[in-house]
Amino acid sequence: MLAITIVRLYYFLGFKMNDHELRECIMTDDFLKKLEEKVMALLTELEDLRFDVQQLKQENSDLKVEKLHYTQRLQGLISLLDSIDAEMEVSAAFPAHTDELEAI
Repeated sequence: MLAITIVRLYYFLGFKMNDHELRECIMTDDFLKKLEEKVMALLTELEDLRFDVQQLKQENSDLKVEKLHYTQRLQGLISLLDSIDAEMEVSAAFPAHTDELEAI
């Protein structure tokens, strides 16, 4: 059973050779050492990728919060500009009452 699993893993990892060469190679320590090195390299790469994904998710979350913050600030600024614009329109329409409005 272990030999079948090793053979499948061997092909999965990209080793190419015929069945006879594969059987001979499986019995050697060199093969097992190479297989272990390749598996360890893949596991290390997998862990690095998981860490990268976690960091990117956190960064994405932070950027969404920042976007919301700046959207709210921009909406506030637009509202302020709209109120100034409306005030200017009232002042232009009723220039005589401008002094009275400023006193209030």
